[in-house]
Amino acid sequence: MRSDAKENQREILDCAKQLFNNQGVAEVSMNQIAKTLGIGAGTLYRHYTNKSELCMALVYDDLATFIGESQHYLERTADSPQIQFRTTLSRYLEFREVNRELLINVDAGTESTSGSYFYASDLYQAVCAVFAQILHAATPKLTTQTCQFRADMLLAMLKSDAYAYQRQIRQVEQSQLVDEITELFLEQ
Repeated sequence: MRSDAKENQREILDCAKQLFNNQGVAEVSMNQIAKTLGIGAGTLYRHYTNKSELCMALVYDDLATFIGESQHYLERTADSPQIQFRTTLSRYLEFREVNRELLINVDAGTESTSGSYFYASDLYQAVCAVFAQILHAATPKLTTQTCQFRADMLLAMLKSDAYAYQRQIRQVEQSQLVDEITELFLEQ
């Protein structure tokens, strides 16, 4: 990517982040971002085809950090697979908490055909691979494909709406969620 295009992208992300912080993610439109930047909506849409994609760009660094730290932890730990699962799941839930508003929009984009890019993304595949690796270590009799399926299902059940329902409506603490999910996914 050309340096001017990278700079334009950085300006868009900085502007969006500031508007989101001041007004809330749900209240800010792509047109408002374009107007604030003094660019045409078409220019903005050339960089980010929808708000979901823009929100994903804003959480990219945090998600990449989660993946890198998780991979580093798994390479160096002597913890049991159950502890690895609990530790990694806790960190993932923290990532979701910190980026809650942005992830609501990312998850909303994955519901439409235009948002399916997220499941094919390297980031999603890397998160899935982290959990599949732990699941395989915990239950080595499972095939790689089964572990990948279970990792996909774990991530699906932690999408914003289901997670928010458990935390806000059911009043389930994050530590209790870790306990319950661990019980669901790992044979005790």
